[in-house]
Order: sequence, then structure tokens, then C-alpha cells
Amino acid sequence: MPLFMERIFNALSFVVFGCSIVKALATCLMLLLILQIAINVASFKAQSSSEISIVMPGNVHPGLYDLRLVVIDGGVEKEFIVPRSIWVHAGLESDVIRIAHITDEHYFGSPNPVSDDLRRSAHMLIQLLNSDLVIVTGDLADGAAVNQYIQARGYWYSLLYTKPVFSYPGNHDRGTNNYQEYIGPREYYRVINGTILIAGVDTGDTGFPGENSLMWLEEVLRSYGHLPIKIIAFHHPIFSGQGLVRADYTNITGLVSTYWNVSRAQWMTRLVEEYGVTLVLMGHIHRDQYIFFRSTRTNASTYFITTTTEAQSRPDYNGFQVIDLSIDRSISFPIMNPWFVGFNYSTTVRNSIPIDTRYLYGYFYSQITQGNTAYFFNITNTLRGKTHSYNISGKVLLALPWAGDRVSLKLINASRGAGVELLDYITYNGFAYPLLNLSIPIDGRVEFVLYRDEDFEPPTIQFKIAIPSPPRVNVTNKLYMDLVDLGWGVKSASAYLLKPNGSLSPLRLEYSSGDTWILYINVTSSTTVNGTVIVDVVDFAGNSATYNLTITFYRPGETGGFYYGPPPLNATVEKFTRIDSCLKDSLPLEYFGPGSPAIVRPSEALNIKLRSSSLTVKEAYIEGAFSDNNRVIYRVYKLYPEVYAYEYVRYEAAITNTLTSTISEAKTTTATTTVIIGETHLFTKATTETRTTIVVEPSTTYVTPIINYPLIATSIALALVVAVLLKRRH
Repeated sequence: MPLFMERIFNALSFVVFGCSIVKALATCLMLLLILQIAINVASFKAQSSSEISIVMPGNVHPGLYDLRLVVIDGGVEKEFIVPRSIWVHAGLESDVIRIAHITDEHYFGSPNPVSDDLRRSAHMLIQLLNSDLVIVTGDLADGAAVNQYIQARGYWYSLLYTKPVFSYPGNHDRGTNNYQEYIGPREYYRVINGTILIAGVDTGDTGFPGENSLMWLEEVLRSYGHLPIKIIAFHHPIFSGQGLVRADYTNITGLVSTYWNVSRAQWMTRLVEEYGVTLVLMGHIHRDQYIFFRSTRTNASTYFITTTTEAQSRPDYNGFQVIDLSIDRSISFPIMNPWFVGFNYSTTVRNSIPIDTRYLYGYFYSQITQGNTAYFFNITNTLRGKTHSYNISGKVLLALPWAGDRVSLKLINASRGAGVELLDYITYNGFAYPLLNLSIPIDGRVEFVLYRDEDFEPPTIQFKIAIPSPPRVNVTNKLYMDLVDLGWGVKSASAYLLKPNGSLSPLRLEYSSGDTWILYINVTSSTTVNGTVIVDVVDFAGNSATYNLTITFYRPGETGGFYYGPPPLNATVEKFTRIDSCLKDSLPLEYFGPGSPAIVRPSEALNIKLRSSSLTVKEAYIEGAFSDNNRVIYRVYKLYPEVYAYEYVRYEAAITNTLTSTISEAKTTTATTTVIIGETHLFTKATTETRTTIVVEPSTTYVTPIINYPLIATSIALALVVAVLLKRRH
């Protein structure tokens, strides 16, 4: 027994046996209070410094936040940002929750123009369709590499900024701990609004979950069996087939997919039946598969939805799905393409929303290109349904890596009534948060640029290397060159070989990565010859340039200098950070992350545990940008060790300039720009209130010991009994 507890026990014994009943009661109460506080203090000191509890203020603004932690590591202060990891939820606005399901994103770790366009198309449409949350069912990375998860996290942050993402791993996310280090736990559950359960398990390399995973899932379902909506997510589809299935877990052998062990499939199906799971989401097979399962044992109905790949290079087709799930367990789909069959039987199932230009009947396609000082957007909508077409419009809040404090919009082109408006923006801590109002009617297209500075300079060329070196006649030479535009970036380029008769022969010029393009050229000759290559380059601002490059192609055995083009460019520019390079830190947390946000209500507490016990949390914040009545407000709440809040807003004058652009089809489209007057930090302690400042109630949760009143009452009663018995003996 600890010394201080032994002394308290001795003092209590003396009081009980040597004092009057009143004195005994008073002294017992005082000593028990001291004992309770001592226990609390002892447990507080024993608690690891890597664990804290943060309490949401009662009037915290609902929405998705970054968690920012200031920690002490070996005497050195460090800062960690866990992006989009705290979802303050104040309740559903309706009885329907809109879920975006994406799967098999397969980030390669380096920019891939085709795959990146598909991902950006899905993410942009998810925002425009006003989805409430996103569920990802595996193969986030292609090779489980660090840079692939950084890229995935960066794209989520930039294009799904307002949407919580609940991600579960696939077989391509195995082999390393990088998924846990950068995305979050592999298996977890979340409860939304006290009515919806989301839980997911890892199907690993084998294609089905382990016994421990299924036991954990059963305990979760048992604990939350009273919730009306239960959603399960994992990677490998449990069944093969399409359409209506009437069965129970004892007779599904012929239905089980080749990935699952039959006994595990029966176990999972039993859980689905017994606990009335509403929706099961899966991926992996790169095609759609919809099964409506009705249990003949419990009469429970469950929707099993497998969605095609979002952006794989080897797909059946590319897409994603948006599902409206009602509190009465019914589901519907806001967009149904012409070949949508739902849960009906069909040998060809293409239910997903198409984001691929290879679709014959329509798609939504969004190209977003990052330049040095601008982002170029080219968005097309040809989405059609069986009975009607879909006009897409809505507000989008983006988070773009940014250098500088100004954001402007320039309309480049628009058709069929499409348009865009920059409602507001904020620049904060290396990011721009523009709020856009987009309208893209059917068959409409809009091209626009978000930029920091005007771009009046044409692109330039820097020759790098030739393979083979030097270039040779009668073989295909690969000439690597950088097409550099220090402003908005290179939009397009083409190359031609000037023939002796003055005619031009087109050459193959392909984008590689970064600023690098590759020119493929084969010159037929029996001797060493000079060839003139003409390269035309156009940037996103419309500036163009033509360069003549003289290349010497040597016959075998000869060599020499071979490049006579323009000199390398020496100018430098402050460039934006690439989307896939932002937020590089691994996660310091154990229980949640950007792919598994914690859900907390106003006034509720959230426990935070760091992976390393050597870290001490000094400060904790939640922060993020929000749209509010067509304005962007950056909100910051400091929640540990003290509590206060502030907002960051941008003030602007009335409209000062209207840009009118005459575009195709003799249509005139206007876009407005604004002028910044000033940017102001609004800061207050919790006791101060101003018109533009959030006021947060002070919290003393971290330092006030919890008094165990039942223990005290029981102790007093026992002391009374003992005292009465002693008095009777005397």
C-alpha cells in the first residue's frame, strides 16, 4: 500500500474508534475527499504525456477540421497536422445521407495525366453533387509506397476538402506500414448522428478477413445493433453474380466469390442477416456488381454494391457511385446512366457514374492542370440518363497549394450556358481556399484559370539529352526537352520536321512529367545530316512561341556537338507546391487520421493518443476553411491546454471590374473579380465577444479532478454503521 494511503487509513481508524459520531462523520468526509483527490492526482501523473483529452466547445461550428498538434520531442518543439481528421457533427439535415463510394484509386506515386484526370473528375463531381461523406474500399495505392499515400492524401485534401473520407485498405495496400502511417487504422468503426454505423475490415492478401477481424466486427454490430442504418465496407467482394438473391448463410456456397473462404463468407453473411446490415460496399474487381440479398432466415434485406475502379490503367471502365441512403433503409441513385440496371439481373452491368471520355453515351470529365502560378480547369458534362440529362451545378470549396495572397479568376472558354464565378477566397498558411459557383448544363464545357499573377510571357524550350547520344540517322531518337512556362504553365505543344522542299512533317511529341516532354524523331540518311525541328508551344494564358532547333544526326562511327537551339533559361519563379507534395508528415496518432476521421459532437470530449510515448502534447487545435453565405471563413479553435477561438476573413470592395469574354456560339459570358482591401486576424479570449468572433466557453476539464460521490456516500454509510455498533458496545 502506498505510504500516503496507509497514513490516511490509520487516521481514519483513529477517528472511527476514538471520536464521537459527528466528529467521525465530518472527519471521514474530509479524509475521503482528500483520498479521492489524491487518487485522481496520482492517476493524472501516471497518465502518459502522449495522451490528452480535448473537449469540443458547445458552440463549435459543425464541419470537417484539420487537427494541429504542437508537441515536445526530446526538448524540441514540433508541429503535426493531421488533415481533415476531426468531423464535428451536429446532426443530419434530412432523413437521407448521400454517400460517395470510390474504390481502387491506385495512386502510382507520380503524376499520371490520364489517371489524375479521372480522380479529379470524380472528386470534383462528388463536391458538386453535395455528397455528405466518401467511403473508399481499398487499393488506394498501387504499390503501398510512401509517395503514393502522400499523393492520395494531397488530392483528397485539395479536391474533397469539405468531405470526410472513410477509407479501408485493399490488397495493394499491404506489405508495408505506410497505409497506417499516412492514412489511418486499417479496421475501425464510426457512429454518425446516433443513427448510422460505418464499420470496415481488412480482407488482406487472402481476400477475406481473419477470425479476429470478424469477432471484432460482431462485437461492434452487437453493441450498435439498435441503430437503424449499418454500413460495412471491405475490399474483396464476398459474392459473385448480379441481381436478387434469396438465401441464408447456410446455403450460399454457390454464391461465394473465388476470393473468400466459404466458412468466413458464411460468418460474414450471418452477421449481415442477424444484425440487419443495410449496405455492404466493396471493390477490387474493377467492374460493377449489385446484389440485393434477402435473408430467408431473418427476412432482412441488404444491398451489396461493388463499384468499378476510379482510375486504374487496366479497368473494365472507370467511374464511381453516389448513393442516397434513407433512414428507412431504402436507397436511390441521383445519377443513373442510360445502361443503369441497378439490382436487376444483367450480363453487362455499368451502374457507376462515368468519368471516362471513352464512354459512348456521356461522362463527366474534369482536367485540372497545375502551373507555376495558376491552376487551369477544363470541365465537361455530357451525363445522360435513361429518361433525362443531368445539369450539374453547385458550389465547390477547394484547398490549393499557393504562394502569395491573391487569387483571381479568368474565364477562358465556355459553351452551352456553362459558367463559373469566384465567390470568395482566403489564402492562409500556404494554401488558397477559393469558393467557386459552377454551372455546367448538359453538353456544356467551361475552361477557366485561378491565378496569382497575370501571364504575358510565352513558354521557352530547354534541351536536356538525346538517346542515343549523339542522335543517329536511321533509328528512332528520343530527345528530352523541358517546355518551361514560368506563369500559368504549358497547355499544348506540337513538333514538325522541316524537309528540304520546305514542307513540314509532323513529329511525335509527348508529355512525360514535370516540365519534360519527349520528341521522337527518325531521320533516314546514309550520311551525317542536320535536321531542323520546329516546336510550337502554347501556354494556358494564350501566349504562344515557335522555336527552330537544329539537330545533327550522325551516321555510325561519327560524333560531335549536336545542339544549336536557344540557350537554357536562367529565370526563376516562386512556384506553387505540387498538390501531391503537400502535408508530407506521417501521422502521430493511433486511432484516426485523414482516412478515418473522428466524429464528435459539440461539447463532447475526444481522447487523443500519440504513437510515441516520448512525445508531450503542448497545444492542440482544430482548424479549417468554411463557406458561409458565399464567404470563406477560416476558423481556428484552440482546445488544449486553454480554450479560445478566432476567425480569419478577407474583406473586399464592391465589384470593381467585370470581364466580358465573347466566346463560341456567339454567346457572351461574364466573370467578376474583386479587389482585396485588407486581411484581418480576429482574435479573442473566451470571455470577449465581438461581431465577427466565435466565443468559446472556457473549459477546465483537463485540471479538475473527478470526485467519486457514490464512493463517498458508501464510505459515510459504513462509517455510521461502525460508529453505531461501537457506541452500543460501550
